[in-house]
Formats: sequence, structure tokens, C-alpha cells
Amino acid sequence: MLRYSIEFENKKKQAELEFESCKDKNLLKEKVISLRKELDDSSSDIPKYDAERYSNDIDKLLKKINCALRLESNGARKIDFRNKLSLSKMKNERKIVKPTLSPQEEPVKNEDFSVGQDILLNGSSNFVNNLLNCAAFIEDNSDVIEYGALSFQNIKNSIINLNPISFMNGSVIFKNCNDSVIIIKLPSANSIQVRLHSLNSCRLYFNLPENNSQAPQNVVIENCDDCIIHTDSKDLINVQNFSNLGFHTEKDSSYTFGDFDLRDLDTLKLKQKYIKV
Repeated sequence: MLRYSIEFENKKKQAELEFESCKDKNLLKEKVISLRKELDDSSSDIPKYDAERYSNDIDKLLKKINCALRLESNGARKIDFRNKLSLSKMKNERKIVKPTLSPQEEPVKNEDFSVGQDILLNGSSNFVNNLLNCAAFIEDNSDVIEYGALSFQNIKNSIINLNPISFMNGSVIFKNCNDSVIIIKLPSANSIQVRLHSLNSCRLYFNLPENNSQAPQNVVIENCDDCIIHTDSKDLINVQNFSNLGFHTEKDSSYTFGDFDLRDLDTLKLKQKYIKV
């Protein structure tokens, strides 16, 4: 076990060094995703603390790579929901919007937030930061790819509708989110890591296809408070609370299961219901 930890540590450090000099970030991204898959497949051979640390390091490196790639592109696409546009009409009125992206975790000033925007995600690789009174969603697409990564950080009073996620392996990460509604529909028989860090007063709904044959989806939470997970998700997920591993006897306030209006999982309806401007 110790030997494998050392070997994996060396691979991780090599990937981090390559980031500074590598010109083909897409190729490096594939290597890091493969490293993530190796970690997932071999987690039983690594001490739990090391596995968690490696996982966080890989997530940070993937975030840096995707930020670098995104800065070279035109950014995410924007859709305006005003006047209650139908989805078919909105598809013809897309505009380009560049979400605020930051490779480093730094204090965010109010003026750094994107406010009142509606963002169409590509569903496979998005790293979006600093949203206020926004709605971000995935367009339904029957094409499912092998690997992907979605990350959201510093989200306030917004709707994040990942319905559905279009990759089988990778990660979905939320950090520092407040008063938001988060919808996550995962593919059947997936190997996706779902991690929630520092969420406060958020409503969460997890869903899997009706023909899903896998065990309950693992969802890791840490430093969360006063969140509600929809009752319909209770039998579909296995919540692993890293802030309460059984050492504390006081009542856990991280989350409860409860009902809230899903509005048919429609982004526009969710926005009208829950975003308070």
C-alpha cells in the first residue's frame, strides 16, 4: 500500500510539472483524466487520507488545465430567458458569454461576479465561477462521452441544472455555493465522483435513469450546512459526510432530506420560482 502511494505521488507530481511546460493542454488533460481513473480503480490500495488528498490535487490540476483551455476559447454560450422564451426559440438567440474563471481560490469581490446571466453548458467540461442570480444548464444531448469534468465555485442565488450529464467517468464538484438550486441527473452505470464542499442553504436533487442497475451513487459532502436533498433522491444516493465521520455526537446540520418544488426540472420555471433579485 505504501509503495503504491509513493508511485502515485510521483505520477501526480510529474503531471503538475508538465502543466508549466506542456504546450498541448488537451493531451495533458487526457493524461490527468487517466490518472483520475487509475485513482478511482485503485482507491482500496491507498490509505483513505492519501486518496482524498490525491483526488483534491487532481481536481485542482484539471481545473487549471480547463481554465487554460477555456481562456483560449470563446467562452460559454449565453441564452436570454427574458420574455419567457421557449427553449426552441432561445436556441436561435444564443450569444457568447465568458464566465468569470479563476485558477486560484481567492476572495471574490462583488464586482467580480457575473450577475443575471443564463449560461448554456457543453455538458462535458465546464469550470464556472462567481455567479449571482444566474442560471446555468445543459442542453439535452443523447451523445454520451467517456470522460468529463464539471466544476462550480462561488455560486449565489442561482440555478445549476445538470440534466443530464453526458459523460461516464470524471467528476462533478461544487464549492462555496449559497441559496442555490442544484439539479444533477447522472447516467446509468457511471463512475463519476460527486463532491460538494461548503454549500449553505442549497436545494439539491439527484436523479438516475429508470433502468439504472448500479449501486447508489456516492456523494461526498464536506463543510455543508442547512442543505435540503430532495426526498426522491434518498434511495438513489449514498451520502458520505467528511465533516462528520461518526466522531461527533451532536446533531448534524449539514443536510436533511425533504421535499421542494422541482418545477418539472425546467430551468426557466426553476429560475422564476427560486431566484430572488
